[in-house]
Amino acid sequence: MDYRIILPASPSKVERNAAEELQTWLSRAYSDTFSIASEPEQGTFYVGYTAFADAAGIRAPEGRNDLKGVEAWVVRAASGALVLTGGRKSTDRGILYAVEHYLEDAVGVRFWNALEETVPQHGAFSLDGTLDLCGEPQAVMRLPVTCSYIGDDVRFCVRRRSNQLQIPDEWGGGVTCSPRGGCHTVDQILKSDGLFEQHPTWFAWSEKEQRHLPYGQYCLNNEEFLQAFEKAFLDDIARIYADFDARGESRPHHFHLSMNDSTFDCECPACRERVRKSGGTGNVLRFVNRMARAAAKVYPDILVETLVYLTYMELPTDDTVPEKNVIVRLADLDFDILHGFDHPNNAHMLEILEGWSRLCAANGNPLCVWDYNINVRISTIVANAYRLGNLFRTYAKNNVQGYFVEHEEPLLSDFWCLKNWLLSHLAEDPCADTGALTRDFMDGYYGAASPMLTRYLELTCGAAAKSPLRMRCVENFSKADFVPYELIVEGNRLFEEAAAAVSYDGVLSRRVRQARASLDVTILIRYDSLLYAARQRGETFPIARETAALRYALTVNETILQTEPYRMQHGITAHPYWEGLVPLLFHLGPHKPHPLPDCFAGRDDVLEVPLYDYVTQEARGLGIVYSPDEQSVTGFSARCQLDRMPDYVRDQHIARHAGEPGGTLAFRLRHNGANFEKPISIEDLTPNEYRLYRVFDIDGLTEGSNTLLTLTRYLIAPHISGFAKVFPHENVTVWVSMKATGAAFGGRPGDVDALWFDRMFLEARD
Repeated sequence: MDYRIILPASPSKVERNAAEELQTWLSRAYSDTFSIASEPEQGTFYVGYTAFADAAGIRAPEGRNDLKGVEAWVVRAASGALVLTGGRKSTDRGILYAVEHYLEDAVGVRFWNALEETVPQHGAFSLDGTLDLCGEPQAVMRLPVTCSYIGDDVRFCVRRRSNQLQIPDEWGGGVTCSPRGGCHTVDQILKSDGLFEQHPTWFAWSEKEQRHLPYGQYCLNNEEFLQAFEKAFLDDIARIYADFDARGESRPHHFHLSMNDSTFDCECPACRERVRKSGGTGNVLRFVNRMARAAAKVYPDILVETLVYLTYMELPTDDTVPEKNVIVRLADLDFDILHGFDHPNNAHMLEILEGWSRLCAANGNPLCVWDYNINVRISTIVANAYRLGNLFRTYAKNNVQGYFVEHEEPLLSDFWCLKNWLLSHLAEDPCADTGALTRDFMDGYYGAASPMLTRYLELTCGAAAKSPLRMRCVENFSKADFVPYELIVEGNRLFEEAAAAVSYDGVLSRRVRQARASLDVTILIRYDSLLYAARQRGETFPIARETAALRYALTVNETILQTEPYRMQHGITAHPYWEGLVPLLFHLGPHKPHPLPDCFAGRDDVLEVPLYDYVTQEARGLGIVYSPDEQSVTGFSARCQLDRMPDYVRDQHIARHAGEPGGTLAFRLRHNGANFEKPISIEDLTPNEYRLYRVFDIDGLTEGSNTLLTLTRYLIAPHISGFAKVFPHENVTVWVSMKATGAAFGGRPGDVDALWFDRMFLEARD
């Protein structure tokens, strides 16, 4: 039977796309046919602003959020037909949301990610004459799938009701930011290239180095700079508006203006005095306010968004408030992403959120968040799906009007598809039932493997919930420290059962392998400590390293074959960090225990940790090279190479002679909230060979001590407290095996200037 989908007599492009979307998926779900016609023809489905809907008195709700009903939607049965409508001209976006909600809520179509969906097979179509659905997303801006590499596709974002990106008008448009992007834009608006030579005083003054830094922030209290930036900002707005107008596209919803991604703030007398009065945030906010006022004089309706971030995340310490046309976006960089706002680790972040909520409400400013739900690059187990309900309910309670959730890495990171499923639905409705959403996803996506994977998910989330570990997004190198030995063994058993349960189905088998990838990576990176834990228990660790490595490598290759055609077809240029596979391929051979240094020979209270697995996400582009190295007993090293580093990183890795001022190279330790530093001079280094360096003695090492070892700017960064589960000694000495080459470190001229790291050792002390 043919069921007709009826459009208005003169449909918009959005209405026509909505009807075609409905036709596509209904045709796959039912054995009937579905054709499209326009009024005055009659049919079963009426899509958009039809005369039929008007006659029935059906229209979308007036709207609760600041978009004034643009995204409100309604699906309602009337007179033997079904009306799908919503929104307000000119975007008509709510009409698309009505179709997508009908497909998901009534038909049962599931869009798992941009590559995969499940369409139920219902047989013959039957109209539900009682159907009555309506709603509207609570927040104005929603993009919970950023950096997914396959998920920011326009069609998929519409299906998930994400709107904070450049969506074409014919697909409802979006709450778009200017093409300069949504963060760190000052250098895009006023290019710093070549500017330092002309105007060095426009750049940050360093008290320590007694010089202006070419890579520093701009000086926000230099009047000459402020005037130049104001002109550049206005010129930039004019160019962007002209470009959009010439293409016949809707202008951006707002313009983003925030500082560069750097902690090198200006310390000149004027900036120090302003920071003393207003705090770091007040100093930045006064700059943004000035630019927002200048823009409003020319463009009265303009909105300017800014980040509160890093050294300017706390509230101003004086009476500085955002201008009325300023959108504040809180980047919760200090958040412990393993836990919700109800955990003691996030008490301070909750205070900051509540403070900004009060401040923005007092002046009528929208408050948005930049949330980090990430484990960047090679993804171990990051079991934080359970916390998302608490997260979004707390945001909603504090009147957050925009969600931008950074969720790196596609498919192979820990339950990436599940988390995106939850994030998308919670961004639309922060009070959605996360338990029901999780069950829906696990059963629909994993099929017969769902019980085993659900149990594994419960175990990992339970371990994370009970852990005192504080895992900030920039400290993702914690490498699943909260996961105990027993859970890894049990998780491996559950995945074996899951694989067997779906062995008959190629798609479900692939999904199980992709879910297993984060466990395999955790096994590879923690293999030496897992062997140590097994020995302490008098057991043999049941998983061969080469088995996990080969399975992971094959799954990466399988995922590339799955995603690359889609990426090329859709012109998605951002690329997953597959180069993270390179060091893991080193594990493909059988594991051979490395001989301990002579000073530890015969001891069973020394734990070896390969350091090349503990390179952080910041290493990308900052001078770290994964390098085969015959001098290392491991055969592999992490090489920190000066000539590959940007200036601001290189300056932090300069070794001086003992007693010479200005040395910056140092190991740093955070332990129980206190910070310690061990400088490294050229005399401390033994060029051209590996040497053990005793870097810190630690008393009271526990999982809750949140002990973090770093070399300068987080290039090498093992979370020492994470080993407390397998190395239960509260008093330890940390040793690092390191090699220095090149004249910069007292070595031979002509050799590469680099520091090479291969191993760390934890030694128990009485």
